[in-house]
Amino acid sequence: MNHDLIYIIPAAVILDWLIGDPRWFPHPVIQIGRLIGFLEPGLHKAVQSQFAGGVILLFLTVGATSAAAGLLLAAAYAIHHFAGIAVAIILSW
Repeated sequence: MNHDLIYIIPAAVILDWLIGDPRWFPHPVIQIGRLIGFLEPGLHKAVQSQFAGGVILLFLTVGATSAAAGLLLAAAYAIHHFAGIAVAIILSW
């Protein structure tokens, strides 16, 4: 996959220039915000320290986001190399 970056990064930048952030496409940041909104109240109840709760929330959010992206990429590359490149471009966009 590392050698695919020569295609992925420029294609993602071009997509961003041409399309930007269309309202019809589900933006990952919105989903990440929903995940934080779901996890935060439970952490406030379970953890006394706001700092510790914030650190836990950070690791859970980054971990879940990374795991979802990694699984999606792995599945796409398992289907076909070009499917993996396409998904990587879309995720990078």
